[in-house]
Amino acid sequence: MTSTALTRTVLWVVALAAGCVGGIILIRVSRRLRLAYRAPATARARALLLSIVAGGNETAARDGLCGLDRWVWQAVQPNAVALLGKVRGDARASLVSVFEQRGIARRAAADLRCRGAARRGRAAEILGVLGAKDTVGPLCALLGDTDRQVRIAAARALGAIGDPDTIAPLLASLHGPQPVAAQLVADAVLRIGAAAQPALMVAIADDDPLVRLCAIEVLGLVGAVPAVEPMSRALRADPSVEVRTRAATALGRVGTRSALPALLHALTCDPSAPVRAASATALGEVTDPAAVPALVASLSDPHHWVASGAAAALARLGGPGERELRRVAAVVDPVGPADGSARGSGDGPGSDPVPPGQVGNRAAAHAREALATAQRDTSRRSVRGERAAAVRSGTEPAPAPSDDGRRSPPVAADAGR
Repeated sequence: MTSTALTRTVLWVVALAAGCVGGIILIRVSRRLRLAYRAPATARARALLLSIVAGGNETAARDGLCGLDRWVWQAVQPNAVALLGKVRGDARASLVSVFEQRGIARRAAADLRCRGAARRGRAAEILGVLGAKDTVGPLCALLGDTDRQVRIAAARALGAIGDPDTIAPLLASLHGPQPVAAQLVADAVLRIGAAAQPALMVAIADDDPLVRLCAIEVLGLVGAVPAVEPMSRALRADPSVEVRTRAATALGRVGTRSALPALLHALTCDPSAPVRAASATALGEVTDPAAVPALVASLSDPHHWVASGAAAALARLGGPGERELRRVAAVVDPVGPADGSARGSGDGPGSDPVPPGQVGNRAAAHAREALATAQRDTSRRSVRGERAAAVRSGTEPAPAPSDDGRRSPPVAADAGR
């Protein structure tokens, strides 16, 4: 290559680079000018949105939003979508009518089949906040989308719509080549509410352990009393340790005494330590004195978390449980079994004292720890109650905020412990 050709090539490269830089600068300047030109109109549009939320002249605000220029509406549409998920009543109905009159819902339904994943995800989000029940079918199809963010948007949209017919597709999306995260499915089903309970009770017998686990978790969170029987069956016979553990936790959250037989069976007979530990904790939630003997016997369980959970459950049972904890804690057995393999008698509050050597040192240690924790919690609640009463009566100033803006807890009374 001659020097003239080389010089010409360099000049062409420099000219091309200068043209690209100039084009970028021109685009940015024009964008800023365009935003500055539309800023007053955008501010007025946001004021119209706030007028609807504040309960002002909704008819005038709705008509103003419907008549906005397309570019101005695109600037305020994210604000409108965010408000739709927060408002209720007439304000929500007015915003929904704006979306419908502008054709947003119709275009979003069409965008569900768009090639671009970002547009599919935005469309699912819009349809979810609008509560568009006529798009449930296409949204369920997006649960198997190849893009993860689209699947997330579809699951959240179905939860926002709240159609109980979507329970089966949501649970089915937990497995397959493109699964949806279990937490997202659980959140969506929770938003559907009480109407989801019949389908969830059926799902407890599903072949997939993840589906059974998700169904039991949601039923426990909503406190579904009718689901106690199928959850009790799962606690007794499900082959999955995690499902049995969640079933015990869910039964404790429901808190009905009808769950007592299954929880006692799991505490005394289940071979898995996590299941026994969850059952012990759940028995503390049920608070039935009939569980005292089994919990006392579990103080000597060789697994720490089972024995610790049984001790905490006895403390939560109040008088009968605390009396048994004191009896066990009084045992001083320097030559007894230290491995906790022996079992206490635990025949009830009125039984004879536990003789030395019958309960291991580990069981006594768990009992003392539970009693000390219960006493500490009681003392702290008492101190906080006294301080709150003093603040209300005006005899003591409220605690000053700490450096991070939160109120400093009253720890002076507990400093010596």
